[in-house]
Amino acid sequence: MTALVISRRKLLWKGSATMLEHPDKYGHYREAKYCQIKHHWIWKLQFVFEQVRLLDGYEGHVLLLEDDYYLFPDSLSSLQLMQTTRNKDCPDCHMLVLGNYEKTQNYNADNGKAERAYWISSKHNLGMAFTRSLWNQIKKCAKEFCQFDDYNWDWTLQHLSTNCISDKIRILKMKATRVFHIGECGTHVKSKNCDPMAKVQQVEATLDSNKQHLFPNTVVIDGESRFKLRDPKPNGGWGDVRDHDLCKSFFNLTTSPISR
Repeated sequence: MTALVISRRKLLWKGSATMLEHPDKYGHYREAKYCQIKHHWIWKLQFVFEQVRLLDGYEGHVLLLEDDYYLFPDSLSSLQLMQTTRNKDCPDCHMLVLGNYEKTQNYNADNGKAERAYWISSKHNLGMAFTRSLWNQIKKCAKEFCQFDDYNWDWTLQHLSTNCISDKIRILKMKATRVFHIGECGTHVKSKNCDPMAKVQQVEATLDSNKQHLFPNTVVIDGESRFKLRDPKPNGGWGDVRDHDLCKSFFNLTTSPISR
C-alpha cells in the first residue's frame, strides 16, 4: 500500500504548470473533492476483484453499496432470486440492480417482478451487483474510462456501454426498489436545509405499509424498460493528465492479493 501512496503523491503534486496546461473541456481546472469520486470507485473495484485473496476464482455477483443507502429486509433474498432468473431468462444481462429512483413504488402490483433494460447512470446506479465478467470488460476499456472528461464514475460507465463494451451493459432490475438513497447532504446537494432523518422516516413509513409484499417466492421478468441508451454528454472536471495517470495506475496494480 505504501507504493500506492507514493505513486499518488507523485501524480498529484507536480508543479502547477501541469494543471494549467490541462483544463477540462469547459476550461475548468481539477477540484480534488470531485476527482476523488471516480478514483475511489475504480480503486474499489480493483481491490475487490484483484486484491482480496478470498475472492480468487470467485465468479458470483458482488453487490456495491454505499453508506447512505437504506436496504429493505428482503434485499439479499431478492438478489438471490434475481440471479436464478438471470441465469435462466436473461443470460446476456451483465448486471442486477436492486434499486430505482421512481417516485411512485407499487409493491403490491410489482411484487416479485423485474424488467430488462440497458444500464443508464441516472436510473440504475442504486444497488448494483455484477460479476468478474463485467469487471474484465471494464478493464479492457481502461484508457477510455480514465480519459473520458467526466468526474462521475457512473456517467463514464454509461459512456463505456455505448462506445467500448461491445454488447452494451444489459441489466435486470427490480420494478419495486429494495434500496433507497437517503443521502440528502451529499456532494451534489445544493440545499443548506438537508435533513437525512426526514428521508429515513419516509422510507420507514414505506416499509411499514408494504411489509406484506416483501420476500417474494420468485422473481419473474415483466417487460422491457422504455428508456433508450445514449452516450452521455461529459460533465467535465476530469481534464488533468495527473488524474488520467492515477486512474490508469489502479488498473495496472500488481500488488500481491491480501488475505482479507
